[in-house]
Amino acid sequence: MKVLVWRNKFGIDVFDASTPEIELASYFHLFKTMDGKDFQFYNIPEIEQYIAVMELKLTHKKCSSCGHLEPLTKLTKFVEYETKRQIRISRMMIRLIAEAREGSAESAKKLIQLRTKNEYESVREENVWTPPKAE
Repeated sequence: MKVLVWRNKFGIDVFDASTPEIELASYFHLFKTMDGKDFQFYNIPEIEQYIAVMELKLTHKKCSSCGHLEPLTKLTKFVEYETKRQIRISRMMIRLIAEAREGSAESAKKLIQLRTKNEYESVREENVWTPPKAE
């Protein structure tokens, strides 16, 4: 039998994922829990603000002496690639959040799987084994 194990800063919760339908229902329930007032992991205005900062990072940098923004003259390929990747992921998260809030369990699953290795929480799929019957 398969289960979802959600580790968070308050403890560990285990959800049934024994069939594809139950697994999706568990992911959706977990999304609703994480989107509730106690957690607020999915704050669209904060994500939009993060995107704006990342977009600014592509064209400007902070002056080291006074802190004001000045135009970038050169950006390493890695920094440009990584910044654009973070912007794409953030935009995808906003779309998935909206779809999950409208009731899409598939979007909830994808969204939670994006967050599997954060500092305070993780979600992983595990198997629960039933021992054979003794003779």
